[in-house]
Amino acid sequence: KQWYQRRVREMGILSKTSALLQKWCDDESIIVCILEVLYYLTLRNVKDIEASLADSFGDRSIPDVLKQVLEMSTSYNVIGGTVSVIRNLVTETDELYVEFLKADLFTTAFRQLKSDTLRSEPKHDLLDLMLKLLNKSPDTVKILLSAHIQSLKEVGCSEKNDLKLNVYAAILLYRCLDSQEYTIQFERFIPGKEQIFTEKGIFELAECLKSLPYSEEEFEKKIISNIVANGFIGQFCEAFDKKSEEEYRKNLLYVTDRVAYRGDKKTKNSLIDDGVVKHILQFCKQCSDTDSELICSALEIIKDIAIDNNFSYSKLADLEMFSKVSELIQKWKENESVMGSLLRTLYFMTCVSVDEDDEESIAITLLTYGDIPYMLQEVFKTNPSEIVIDETADVIKNLLRDVDVVQEEFLKPSFFSSSFNHLTSETLASSTKSTLLRGIFLELAGKNPQKIKGLLNPYVETLKELSQSESQSDNELNVSAVILLYKYLGIIGEAERFELLVPAQNEMFTEDGISRLAGIIEAIPYNELEFEKQLLSQLVSSGFIEKFSDAYDSNTEEVYRRKLTYVMKETWVFGGDDAIGFINNSGASKHLIKSCQECTDKEVMGNITDALEYPTFDSAYVLSLAEQGFLESMPKLLEKWNEEKEGEGVRVVGKLISTLTKMAAVVGIKERIASLMYTAVDIPKVLIDTFEKSNDVDVLNSTIDCIKNLLTETMVLHEHFSTQRFIDSCVLRMRSDLLSTEDKGKVLWSIITRLSYNNPSKLAELLAQHTHL
Repeated sequence: KQWYQRRVREMGILSKTSALLQKWCDDESIIVCILEVLYYLTLRNVKDIEASLADSFGDRSIPDVLKQVLEMSTSYNVIGGTVSVIRNLVTETDELYVEFLKADLFTTAFRQLKSDTLRSEPKHDLLDLMLKLLNKSPDTVKILLSAHIQSLKEVGCSEKNDLKLNVYAAILLYRCLDSQEYTIQFERFIPGKEQIFTEKGIFELAECLKSLPYSEEEFEKKIISNIVANGFIGQFCEAFDKKSEEEYRKNLLYVTDRVAYRGDKKTKNSLIDDGVVKHILQFCKQCSDTDSELICSALEIIKDIAIDNNFSYSKLADLEMFSKVSELIQKWKENESVMGSLLRTLYFMTCVSVDEDDEESIAITLLTYGDIPYMLQEVFKTNPSEIVIDETADVIKNLLRDVDVVQEEFLKPSFFSSSFNHLTSETLASSTKSTLLRGIFLELAGKNPQKIKGLLNPYVETLKELSQSESQSDNELNVSAVILLYKYLGIIGEAERFELLVPAQNEMFTEDGISRLAGIIEAIPYNELEFEKQLLSQLVSSGFIEKFSDAYDSNTEEVYRRKLTYVMKETWVFGGDDAIGFINNSGASKHLIKSCQECTDKEVMGNITDALEYPTFDSAYVLSLAEQGFLESMPKLLEKWNEEKEGEGVRVVGKLISTLTKMAAVVGIKERIASLMYTAVDIPKVLIDTFEKSNDVDVLNSTIDCIKNLLTETMVLHEHFSTQRFIDSCVLRMRSDLLSTEDKGKVLWSIITRLSYNNPSKLAELLAQHTHL
């Protein structure tokens, strides 16, 4: 989808949109189609084309065109389509969204909101757009909304049975008004103690919570705390038993689930102490086969309580949760949806972090309260449902990872027999098979290598078949099967391992070949590092590094380069000592430095900077980097990527500076940086710019370490940092809350104090206005 989206963009569709919208402005059906195309073209990866979007319409920018359509249209389809495109651009861009922070857009939006003919859905979309803009630029949007507060209150108090509209308006008012005024908004959605458990009260409360955008966590928590304060938890059991209508109970359980999910530790404890959890489990045990939907809703509450890290295995056992869930699994083993919910609940119950000292008591808990390992194996053996098999495998994976004592329960021929029956199934999803091999058998093999060999021997042929699958979706399956065959069974050697996992030489650099190779490397488990090193060392020996540059230049396709540079990065990091030699001799590092200067893709650039940084422990490599122009490229690269405010772009800045930091430790590099100042390559200046402007803690720490290294052992660069601007920046950073006390100490001791060594009187002069600090 991303590839197709990019190709369609390259065909110039966006540049024609303005003319198309104007040409077909009277034909609603075509306008809607054009907006739908725009919606999908701006759905993701918009940052990659943000600059071209800003001027892709000649004298009419895309925001202007969309605002005009929104202003002139009376069709709910056109308005809805236009708002959807604008929401994409607001959510997905770093700068273009500012074009929508205009008073005329808000005036148009409120005119549409007041329209009696416009349907509810576009009105919801308009308010959601305002929320997204508010999240992007709170101060500006509050000013823009201030002219429409009365209209917003009217929308929030509308009696037209559009609760979602009321809720969205209330959130905007809550975010924009002072505490006294927004309290009124909460009272609209929280029935009093007398009404909260009536059918109308619980229905409106459930609908209100369902209407909340996921991003509005603070607003939801405020509602939840008010619900709890009104005695909701204490009255739950009585209200649940009093009214048996399915719809009522469904709404009651939904509200309770939100209380469990968003509630604080005290609230979750109240759900337990006031008997809500016990009551729900009892209901699940007693209800009839027709109540499966209600049971699934009830189990969501148990799951959301079990997710809390404050609960231990013993606490869950004391609540009888293990034994009750085990009983419910026995009762509902024929019902796929209920079994899925039960196993998901058990999965989160077994996600609890484990202290090694508690392993024996945990094993006793699991084996005593419902004999969980035995019960899981029975489900695994007898239930044919893919969902149930998948969920069961995830629970077993949790147990094996955390509780070594329980592993013996799964080292049985019967479990292996039923597992390999699933592995040979043609209907079972590849991801589930991968969980079996990777999450269960590799985990068992790592801790019980001798025993696993005998248990796996009858299934060698099946493992060989799994290792030979050529489907991209089977990468994890292939890798896991090969690790078992090579490392634990000793059935195949190094050459066969390489042949099974790495595409042939004539296919390796094709799009399919690189995609397959990247997928294989990604699929190697993190705890099989030695296996990965061995494989990548073989890849280096096969000539991958020498052929990289030609492959990179011959295919400019975005996804191809991302995967190619990912493989390159992994070979540099894990390819062994030979990789460093090939890097220094093949010209690959020089090619990557050149590629950095032309690259605009964050993921490709991230892979390149990772690759360039790793071998900096080798002084010959560092001197080679310097000779190949890395230092000369630094200022422009940092200026370019410092424009990124978040995500991978910010990480690129950190990696570039980290590389320079490590290079600075090699003799001769600081002198080279100083000499470059005469050719207008000013590395100190761009480091000071970064230190002054960045809001990323990791980037700031990297910059501090880099400047510290540049000032260490030689004073050749001291004068370039002994400036009023830099000292002022240091003082501002030390007064801000962004840096920790330790980091501020680094600035004071490792940078400012070092600057005093060269010219103490000048430093005293620079610090004169900051003596109060």
